[in-house]
Formats: sequence, C-alpha cells, structure tokens
Amino acid sequence: MNQQINTVKKATLILAYLSLMISNANATVYAAAQSNGMNDECKGCKVLNADDALGSDMATSATLKSHASKTGTFVYERFSFTEDGIAGNKVAVAASGSAALTATELSSLEVTLYNDGVQVGSTFTGSDMTVQLQASSLTVYEVYFFADADFDEIEVKLYGGVAGAVKQMEVHGLSHTPGALPVSWLYLNATSNDNGVNLEWATATEINNDFFSVEVCTDGVSFEAITTVQGAGNSTTTNTYNMNVEAAPFTRYFRIRQTDFNGKNSFSEVVAVAPSASINDLTVRQSDGEGLLQISFLQDNNAPARVMITDLSGRTIATSSLQSQEGMNSVTLYDVNLNGHTMYVVTLVSGNSVLSQKILTR
Repeated sequence: MNQQINTVKKATLILAYLSLMISNANATVYAAAQSNGMNDECKGCKVLNADDALGSDMATSATLKSHASKTGTFVYERFSFTEDGIAGNKVAVAASGSAALTATELSSLEVTLYNDGVQVGSTFTGSDMTVQLQASSLTVYEVYFFADADFDEIEVKLYGGVAGAVKQMEVHGLSHTPGALPVSWLYLNATSNDNGVNLEWATATEINNDFFSVEVCTDGVSFEAITTVQGAGNSTTTNTYNMNVEAAPFTRYFRIRQTDFNGKNSFSEVVAVAPSASINDLTVRQSDGEGLLQISFLQDNNAPARVMITDLSGRTIATSSLQSQEGMNSVTLYDVNLNGHTMYVVTLVSGNSVLSQKILTR
C-alpha cells in the first residue's frame, strides 16, 4: 500500500515538474537588469530611473530623454533578461511619450538585439514594429517585433529632437515571449532549366500573410522585386508556391520576401542559381566569300538559339536566331559587315548557356 502511495506521489511530482516546464516555456520573460548607455555626444541627455523598467510592474517607468536641438545624437539603455531569447520570440517594449506615444517619438525609436555583447540580427525602427495600446491603458503602448536572431540583451535607443524640442520616452517594461513568425518557411528551391529558372517554396504555417515578393540580386549586393505572388492569409497547412523566371547568362541570387497585412516583412533563405550548360563545341569559320561566317555547335536538346557578332567595343555587327536541334547544328551568316584583320566576338546563347569565341578576320 505504501509503495503504491509513493508511486502516486512520484508520478504527481513528475507531472507537476513537466507542467512547470511547459508553463515556463510559454511564460513571459521580463527584463531583469540594465546598464546605462549614454553616448558622449549627447550632452544633456538623460536616462532616469532605469530600474523602473525591470520586472512586470507596468505602473513605473524609466525615462529616456534627449536634449533639445541635438539631432543625430541619441541616448540608449541596454536591458538583459533572466532567460535568453531565441529567434522567433516576440520582443515587446511597453512605452509611452509625454502623453500618448506619438508618431514623432516612434520615428526616433530604435531597438537592436545583442548576444554575448555582439549586435545580432536586424535593427528595428519604429516603422518595423507593431504598435497597440496595452489593455486597460490609454497612454501605454506595446511596441513589438519578432526577433530574427538568438539574443540575451536588447538595446532601446532614442534619437535626439528637433530644434527647440526635447524627445522623451517612458519605458515601462521589456519582455520576450515565444511567438510565431508571420510565415514558417519550409524551403526555397531554385532549379535551372532550358526555359529559365523554376522557383518553388513552401510554408508550414502563415499568419496574416498578404503576399510574397520574388526578389533577385545580380550584383551580389542589392535585391529587387521582379514579381509578386498572393499569400494564403491564415493557414496551418503546408502551402507550396511555384513560378518561372526568364533565363540569364550569369549567376543570380533569389530570395522570397513575405509581407503581412500590416506591411511587415520576413525573408526566406537566399539561393544561388548558375546558368545550366546546354551547348558545347562552338566552332566559327570564315568562308572565302566576303562577309560569310559558318557557325557550328553541339546542342544537348531541342531549344531556341541566338548568334551575335560584336566588335571588341561591344557594338553589335550582326545577329541571327534559329531553332536548334539535339546534336550538331550549323548556321551560316551572309553579308556580315566585317573589316579585314580585325578581332570580333561570336556569342551563342541557348537557354541558360552562353558560349563565346574570338575570331580574327582575314
């Protein structure tokens, strides 16, 4: 009997422990410590009562105050938590202005994530965050975003005011909780083929998702949108999307930008796509006849092809298009305006494949 009672007690303790673990996994984690961060340029800027932004008491607040006329300068405070945050967590700042939080004050707000003293993830400005009034309050707002990196600290920064005005923000509290990103990405695949590039991506869930933008980078630096695809809105099932992009004779980088109904964004991974090879063995011969070029090449499959003749400055001398067939192909260009003893470039394009050969005319 005692053994049975002990077993029940043990099982009860285990269930209580598991319940506590689950509760903590979903619990709100509040800021637990702060470190003052006043930049030297912002003379007259102040951080007052920083400890009042710690914990869950929203009735008190720390004050971040900029100096009048100090545009471009800033005051900031960094806060740490009892438990580290992870990418995907909802990070919230409970804040107010001198009265209600204004758009002007929000435009001067900047929040960054840190991990082991190093800045990580994106820098979030007022326009990147969602703003909503806290329950039972007419002046305190919850300004939040979803973290895109693991973190142990966040930094709240307020930029200086305009001439004759002081910017002031009350920070009532900071917290992070487990949160779902607008889109849970499964994958982005890009496959090069004779017709171009096939892009396929999938999501596991979508929350408030308006549309996707397909973005391409050709210079290794900046992305630009080339088309949009409608999202599923709200979905808890897998959604798969497909589209084709025209071929290009160089390596490109693709990503998908997701935009929700509030105008906020998240991004897929970036994938690189190199041109696929479909043509080989380019041979160019100049015939005895004036302006006559014979061009042959080996094609892997039936596909359109285009021949271009340019001089070394890039000026186009002649072009010709053909429907090439699998195997050896030949095309003759007549009456091409070529100068004697001059170097030209013959370029053949088919699908994603590009071959070039220089010739010296007789």
